[in-house]
Amino acid sequence: MQKTLTRFLGTFDKVGLAVTGIMKSFSWYRIGIIAQEHMDKIWVYTRDAVVAMAATNGMNVAISKTFNGSENLFEMLKQVAMTSKIIVLAVRGESLRKLMIHANEMGLIQENYIFICVYYYPHKNTFGDISWKQNDAEDEKAKKAYESILFISYFTPNTIEYRNFTRRVKEKSQELFNYTYQTDEEVPYPASNLYEAMYMYAISVNMTSSEGNDSSNGRIIATRLWGNTFTSMTGNVSLNENGDRQQGYKIEQIETTPDFRLRTVGYFFTEDGLYRDDSYNRIRWPDGVGPPADRPPCGFLGEFCKNHLTQTEILEIVVGTLGGILVLVMFLSIIIPRFVVRRIKKKAIESVWRIKETDLVFTKKSGFSLSRISLRSEQVVVDRPLVSTAVYKGTTVVLKKYEVADSVYDVRELRQIRELDHLNIAKVVGFCVDTLQFVVVGEYCSKGSLMDILENEDINMNWDFRCCLFWDTIRGLEHLFNSSLRYHGNLKSSNCVIDGRFVLKLTDFGPRNWIEKKNKFERDMLWTSPERLRLKSLSSPGSYQQSDIYSLSIIMHELFERNGPFGVETLQIQPCDIIERVKSQRAVAFRPRFESNGCPGKLQALISKCWDEKPECRLLLKDLKKNIKITTDVKAENFFDNLLKRMEQYATNLEVLVEERTSKYLHEKKRAEDLLYRLLPQSIAHQIQSQGFVEPETFESVSILFTDIVQFTSFSAESTPMQIVQMLNDLYSSFDDIITSYDVYKVETIGDAYMCASGLPQRNTYHHTEIAKLAISIMNLVDRFKIRHRPQKRLEMRAGIHSGPCVAGVIGIKMPRYCLFGDTVNVASRMESTSEASKVQISSTTATLLLDSPDVRVNTRGEIFIKGKGTMLTFWLEWRQDRNNHGVLSEKSSLGSRRCSEVTKDSLPGSINQ
Repeated sequence: MQKTLTRFLGTFDKVGLAVTGIMKSFSWYRIGIIAQEHMDKIWVYTRDAVVAMAATNGMNVAISKTFNGSENLFEMLKQVAMTSKIIVLAVRGESLRKLMIHANEMGLIQENYIFICVYYYPHKNTFGDISWKQNDAEDEKAKKAYESILFISYFTPNTIEYRNFTRRVKEKSQELFNYTYQTDEEVPYPASNLYEAMYMYAISVNMTSSEGNDSSNGRIIATRLWGNTFTSMTGNVSLNENGDRQQGYKIEQIETTPDFRLRTVGYFFTEDGLYRDDSYNRIRWPDGVGPPADRPPCGFLGEFCKNHLTQTEILEIVVGTLGGILVLVMFLSIIIPRFVVRRIKKKAIESVWRIKETDLVFTKKSGFSLSRISLRSEQVVVDRPLVSTAVYKGTTVVLKKYEVADSVYDVRELRQIRELDHLNIAKVVGFCVDTLQFVVVGEYCSKGSLMDILENEDINMNWDFRCCLFWDTIRGLEHLFNSSLRYHGNLKSSNCVIDGRFVLKLTDFGPRNWIEKKNKFERDMLWTSPERLRLKSLSSPGSYQQSDIYSLSIIMHELFERNGPFGVETLQIQPCDIIERVKSQRAVAFRPRFESNGCPGKLQALISKCWDEKPECRLLLKDLKKNIKITTDVKAENFFDNLLKRMEQYATNLEVLVEERTSKYLHEKKRAEDLLYRLLPQSIAHQIQSQGFVEPETFESVSILFTDIVQFTSFSAESTPMQIVQMLNDLYSSFDDIITSYDVYKVETIGDAYMCASGLPQRNTYHHTEIAKLAISIMNLVDRFKIRHRPQKRLEMRAGIHSGPCVAGVIGIKMPRYCLFGDTVNVASRMESTSEASKVQISSTTATLLLDSPDVRVNTRGEIFIKGKGTMLTFWLEWRQDRNNHGVLSEKSSLGSRRCSEVTKDSLPGSINQ
């Protein structure tokens, strides 16, 4: 081993440590291994590392198989499955899919086999494609089988620093190597290791030089890094005494959602050798209970169960069985009569509170399933368990499901819960025990939970409103303390629900064996007292009452500060870390901080007494009520006064909210209409808005103008695309300004061509004059137009006009266009394409219409050949030089040929005096 070798990527023995460490966490000590012999030996080294670490940890590698691609994988998997139910796979992605399809066909998935797959990091060229989906007939088998795989790969943090690093790598790959990452392609994990190695090397060199040591001495630089921990974009980087990185790994599992993506369920860090569950996700075990055993109860061959009995053992069994039956018969003859009587009484009682599933009409309406925390500039989306609703006897009710077996509930306790009747207690209608889960059917409160109200920034909560909600919480808790239940046990803001009259009610209380199974996630335990976090279960109802007082203080802080149960720490610190700090018995207990002026100082002192570390030092509920009245000067008003105040507050909030939303709606509506009017004529846009479609319309007489830049192709070859776009935008924006002075509609621009028409969509009798004036104004503008990137270049344009009938209509649904159709459009286009630079060519039809116009004159060009039409007589359009108009041309830019004679009615074809 080199004396200066420092490795920033975990070695193979680290992955072996991770695999065996995870298996130890689930009490798996018997494993089988299948490895693939590939050219780079990655999987063989992985197998050897797992075997070595298994021996170190006292595990039994029952069988280890290796293949290179030509072996029968079905038979190999069958041999391994006969020796262990925990199988480690060190194979490429393609082989993984084949093995898992075989596992499904053998029935191993149904027998709760677990497969551990090592794939280091996503990189198809190195490790193959691990996806189950290959769009073939085996996809369904593979998808089902992949649910039994635990994938082990390098841990990558989900931090802003790491995301910025990967983004920069992708940008540099494109910039320096012309390599573009695919949409779902990730930056290989070793890229970050290489960055960290160079970064740490530079730091060590600087420190060595600053101390006056030789910076070229590799031994000094390396030993400065060994045995130390550094902070990097991937978190804390620890190197052991040999210069090897203490690697972190993540454990992933396929989600059973429609897209079947990988989700992280746990972590393993070689530095401490401990497995940790993910804060939000847990491993989904095949039987839904826990990790399966690493072998069947009787062994793979039945070696742990006796199959043959002696005659003496058979006689003992027969005698014992007969004796047992005799005792059972005597016992039942005494018990059955009593049981029947009790059963009849129990059914009579249960008929009051027991609800059949068939009596519930399920709706799509759901309760509080998703909460969006919006604090200052950050947003965090927190999923909460779905609370579904149904209709029971014409009334909307809420359904809450509990993982409580049918044999666990006590009829007496259920009756006590149902009989609770108080204004600030959510009424329990009954219980549904017909399903596999225990369902509580309760009163539906339409405004959601207190947590939802606090997180909704649109609701303005003044001091009186907050105090009303706080008093409701105290009254409800007081009633529970004085009831037969004696405590709540699961008090938090999400269990304080608000009805339609803004009255707060407590819910989600129940017997102790329910409470201990409710909070499955760390974020649900932020309101839990430290003593319950340490002990999980308390000894007496009084202890639970003291725990409820702690939870009440967290709710009070949440209500008056309105920034989460632990303020900004709720966003900055993971829930599991908050819980650990609350549990730890430090000199200064970890509690929420008061950061705003929403809570007076005296009230802060009371809240602090309620979350005291010692339960016996916390205020009693009656003392808290008394002190609240004194310190806050707020009295518990009667129901009707409270109701009027709350409804008034709600109405005020609603009026402000409606006004704001209406204003935003009108603003966005105007913006949308303005955009639509830019895309389509206003009359056409109105038809779309009112009818949803536009009927095509025939126009008997319109004039159409086409313009085109002369030698545009050669000009484009001498300029960059960006310069061409800039020039066309400048030019056609100027055209758009001119067109507003005429009764002309711009149809479209296609490349360097500009098309407009007069006489549609609004009909007029002077369309030929308007389009002629526009053409002359455009040509005058072009004569004076300066190109930004080539100011010495003179731009030349030709134009063509034709008049006649056409049909117009809106084409398409997405990006609709107002289009013109007919021979008139084709002829106008031909007039432009056969025109000359700085001239406007018009057809004889347009020339006839323009003879009476005092502003323009036409000169005969002569007969020319028009594609698709044959020989046509055409004319040049000019502005009368004696008119004082902004479109008058200079002598230099005359539109017509001076050698052409001015046209009169008698000179036009088809005239009376021809």
